[in-house]
Amino acid sequence: MHKIDYVLATAEAVVESGGIVSQIGTYQSALVAKAFSKPFYVVAESYQFVRKFPLDQRGIDNDFKYINPPEFESEDKDSSMEVCNASLDYTPP
Repeated sequence: MHKIDYVLATAEAVVESGGIVSQIGTYQSALVAKAFSKPFYVVAESYQFVRKFPLDQRGIDNDFKYINPPEFESEDKDSSMEVCNASLDYTPP
């Protein structure tokens, strides 16, 4: 991290509180940047600014949060098991 001057991330949405909804892993990148005292910048088009905002990860609508996982064929697959692949997460301000 000593060779990095700043961290740049894109956003699916920038909420009124200053948080962002973005690809999975952005929140972890922001935490690492903060730990190393590096600036964290978000780039987004102006139409991606929204008033409605989630308060945490659970506030993101599931229609936008999850992508359809591939079907796996396995003999030991439990029929009651549900697979969720998160594609978005919320990064607080």
